[in-house]
Amino acid sequence: MCSIFGYVARKESPVDLAILRKIITANITRGPHAFGFAWIDSRDRLHCFKSAGRLTDHVRMLPILRDARLLVGHLRYATHGDPSDNSNNHPHSADGGWLVHNGVVTNYTELLTERDLFPMGDCDSEAIARLIEQSDETRHVRRAVDAIEQTTGSLSILSLWARPHTLVAARRGNPLHVGITSRGVYLASLAAGLPGLVRSLRDNQAIELDKSGVTRRAVEIAGERYADTLYDARTYRGG
Repeated sequence: MCSIFGYVARKESPVDLAILRKIITANITRGPHAFGFAWIDSRDRLHCFKSAGRLTDHVRMLPILRDARLLVGHLRYATHGDPSDNSNNHPHSADGGWLVHNGVVTNYTELLTERDLFPMGDCDSEAIARLIEQSDETRHVRRAVDAIEQTTGSLSILSLWARPHTLVAARRGNPLHVGITSRGVYLASLAAGLPGLVRSLRDNQAIELDKSGVTRRAVEIAGERYADTLYDARTYRGG
């Protein structure tokens, strides 16, 4: 399985590269074939970079993220699509945003036909991004859930958008953890390496975080019930 990770700033604090390196090191065995990032910087510019290879062999590249205020990343274990073709690597574009995925879309072939999808590569994960683009929902978290509910297979995803600044985290079966600190909220597939108050995102749930790391909405993936706020990062003083 792959690994995903992310960050949402509090008080405009940039990502801590030392913490990010610990998270990557703890998760690298889950994704040795390719890596990628999408991020929004302090000037609200949206960036993306991805490449074949093992990220721990390219840690000198991490400073490109030093101004990131909102970030999603991916460590890829290739199952569908050659990692030497960068169109198969994550993040995948998703209607003005970027998405990373851990899991296998087991009904990928059926979705291509039934939903009239036209992916740019051969990676099954891209189907989720194309389904998000087809959704009629207005909230980013609802669009992500709409897409997830059309897929089969265990998964976790992170996605970000600049308008408005939003990070969506969701899991159905596959692990996804949150580390809450006074400077920002970190996310990763594995708990190891995460700082601060660490907890697991509840299974079968998607959350929408704003640019301050506050959970604005939580949605059950299997239904329509809205959950209470997971936490309010503005009141957390630890870490």
